[in-house]
Amino acid sequence: MSRIIYNHDELGYYISSATARKDPLESKKGKNCYLLPKNATFTKPPKIKKDQLARYIDNKWQIESIKIEEQSKPTLSKLKAQKILEITSDRKSYQYSDITHKGKSYKNSQSTQNKFFNFINNSTGSIDWRLNDGDWVTLDRAEIIELSQIILNKEAKSYKAESRLFDLIEKAGSEDDLKQIKWQSL
Repeated sequence: MSRIIYNHDELGYYISSATARKDPLESKKGKNCYLLPKNATFTKPPKIKKDQLARYIDNKWQIESIKIEEQSKPTLSKLKAQKILEITSDRKSYQYSDITHKGKSYKNSQSTQNKFFNFINNSTGSIDWRLNDGDWVTLDRAEIIELSQIILNKEAKSYKAESRLFDLIEKAGSEDDLKQIKWQSL
């Protein structure tokens, strides 16, 4: 037969229950004795409500009431700020998503864009570029310029969509209005 112990902190507040360990010395003598650690009792705490705590004082459990403060709902301006951050994140995900051009998938990140535009400004030759599938292609200046135009158009569309959504966020009069505002693939 096992025995349950009820743990409490230094101030006596109930923490958890556990199965008590048998006393190894007393067990060798044939006695059914259990160890009781510090800050524990064999006495079961009373059932409590969500606004109460059980506390073990003077070898007995007591119930203490606590005040639970409800979390205040965020203000509309805070919800708008959160929605702006969400839309900005969605815009960046779209803006830096991969590009498919002439049947090939190109990585499109901020770093990739910097390389493209740096190449256009500083070179007249060609470059080897790794595609998303791992294959390599040689891109000449004209192809780099084509891809750069696709990137610029995608960026312009993403900022235009973001701006339109920001206007809707500004005009939103309730939390429900804000929930209706979502980034949509362009």
